[in-house]
Amino acid sequence: MSPSVEAEATPSPEVNQRRVSAGGSRSAGAEREKRKRSRVTPDQLVHLERFFSMDRSPTAARRREISELLGMQERQTQIWFQNR
Repeated sequence: MSPSVEAEATPSPEVNQRRVSAGGSRSAGAEREKRKRSRVTPDQLVHLERFFSMDRSPTAARRREISELLGMQERQTQIWFQNR
């Protein structure tokens, strides 16, 4: 194998470092405290399941109404419907 072909096949250490840092370094996130996961209460779950049975993909306005009714953040409601 010629030296030029070998150089192409083996990435330089600089390339490896870029790949690692491009994936997101934990040191930057370690400075901030991780948010705790907020869970849906059993009562909220009953209501969410009922809303889901009526409408599998509610509009943003409808999600806002559901959020206010259940005392949840809009983002929580949105994610619940996405993951359901």
